[in-house]
Amino acid sequence: MIPLTDFERRSLTGPVMEEQEFDMSFAKKVREVVKRYPIKFDREQIIADDESADGVFEGGVDLLAEVGMYNRDTQRVIQLTRDEVVQIATDVWEGPREVTFGRGKEEVAITYRTAEDPRTPTIWMSTGGIPSTEELYIPYVQSFLQEELCQGTGDTPILSVGGLENKSETPAELVCADTEIKLRMEVARRVGKPGAYLGNSSATSPQAVIATCFEGGLDRYNAMIPIHLMPELKLNWGRLVLGMFLEQRGMVPWISASSIMGALCRNPEETAVAQIASLLAQLGYGHGTIARVAGSGLDGVASHRETMGICSLSARASERHVGVPMGAWSLSVAGAGTEMAFYEKAAQTVTMVASGATWLSTMGCRKGVGANLTSGLEGRLVAETAIAVSGMKTAETNELIKKIHATYADQLGSPPQGKTFPELYDVKEVQPTPEYLDVYKRAKDQLATLGVPYR
Repeated sequence: MIPLTDFERRSLTGPVMEEQEFDMSFAKKVREVVKRYPIKFDREQIIADDESADGVFEGGVDLLAEVGMYNRDTQRVIQLTRDEVVQIATDVWEGPREVTFGRGKEEVAITYRTAEDPRTPTIWMSTGGIPSTEELYIPYVQSFLQEELCQGTGDTPILSVGGLENKSETPAELVCADTEIKLRMEVARRVGKPGAYLGNSSATSPQAVIATCFEGGLDRYNAMIPIHLMPELKLNWGRLVLGMFLEQRGMVPWISASSIMGALCRNPEETAVAQIASLLAQLGYGHGTIARVAGSGLDGVASHRETMGICSLSARASERHVGVPMGAWSLSVAGAGTEMAFYEKAAQTVTMVASGATWLSTMGCRKGVGANLTSGLEGRLVAETAIAVSGMKTAETNELIKKIHATYADQLGSPPQGKTFPELYDVKEVQPTPEYLDVYKRAKDQLATLGVPYR
């Protein structure tokens, strides 16, 4: 394990480089690296095969070792040797490959899974970063956490508190973050899950994040704190400060490897290799025990065959060579209250469960843009779908994903906008309307007809 302080030293002594020059170096190298290995994305086989997954891992190791990471604050490159990068993966593989969250009856052990593993992933239901207004915050979060299959929740930002806009680097950032945590704890008590995992707050500045981490606030058992690299392979002092803080406090860093197809990476193969490089880099300085992959395109669509393929390639590469418990998200283009949104999320869920995902989170709609735009009923469908397909053979899941994708593919360019949370739920009772339940039932019936073996 490389001490985090070494990343600081390398940030101060590595080669000086303009950010644009680093970007060009990255773009050239990822194209070169992909050609070295038998990596192939096949639109007819969304779940990555072993050979391609192995190539993605080797390519990610090469990319990180030959390009490094870029510290935007020092404008220097953090360099790593190939042996060091391989050792990062080895350290995780030889580690426990398990992390526990929650307390009491809400305690869950998140353990490494393989592609056809019959064990069901842990299900955390949340808005996936889609914010709420102050007056709707409690019922909005409750719609997720009250679901029987929900084992924890996650980040749900609040737009403002008492008229103070939630804005980074201001006192209001801390006020809003503190309010989110307190309200989520209140919801957890209301639904009888007081020890549940709660996720991180909306705070982004290191000082605000650190201020929310204490006994009685966010702690080792109810939160992961983000230390993500920025695409592609970039960080700043803030990421390293938070990494050091979490290490000192014994808290779990939230590692999310996300790369963008259509920018510096041209296709699924390059994007998957970049995600593995990002994953290994974050495990290197964050010393984490859990991670997530979240590939996307410039259009923000996560339910294309290509974007689902990116996540399968990188998740399977990790499954076969890193062993970190891997998480995944589901994000629809369509709005809540539409069958299309359920189909998009089901396709992503099947893809990632069949690629070795250990935990699932995020049930956002409309690409995550807007407020009060999702609900716990979507989390219910994701959970039920994950349970149904756990253990299915790869050939079956590939065919199933293609069938589900066909139900919405021609609508991705002009998806239905759906409705907002207060239009879909009785806010006072925190229950979906009969009309919304009908949409859910129709979507689930159609998915069952397509081959999802609901139990």
